[in-house]
Amino acid sequence: MAFGPIQILAVGFPTTDQFEGRIAEELIKLSDAGTIRIVDALAVLVEDDEVDIIRATDLSAAQREEMGAEFGALIG
Repeated sequence: MAFGPIQILAVGFPTTDQFEGRIAEELIKLSDAGTIRIVDALAVLVEDDEVDIIRATDLSAAQREEMGAEFGALIG
């Protein structure tokens, strides 16, 4: 299975006051259109003392297992 190029994107927001989930909607549209493949997406939302975590991927379980070491090496 060929991958590349791989881009790593980290985005932070100072508050969630205006967060409406439009980023996730656009990523889904791009993924559905075949423009991008989501290897591993993680969203962490912290409000007061509550932490919500959302993960997403376009890879199958077998693909995640196969590529896990390679991705780990890329990230360091």
